[in-house]
Amino acid sequence: MKGTLTFDLPEDQGDFAIASHAMDWALVVFALDQRLRSIAKYGEKGYDSEEASNIRKILHDILDEYNLTLDMIA
Repeated sequence: MKGTLTFDLPEDQGDFAIASHAMDWALVVFALDQRLRSIAKYGEKGYDSEEASNIRKILHDILDEYNLTLDMIA
């Protein structure tokens, strides 16, 4: 199965940019989650472990609101 996205450029340049960089955004969110996990689990100078854990929970709540999981990219 194949899927194709079509954009009318230059009118849809913004939508094209979002679609063409979607994986980059997903990887940024994944990296943020992993960093927060590491801080919460092992600690890191200058960061509060409990706060990192709370922020990670918020991140996962937001992902849930959009029916997204990090398992989609990992």
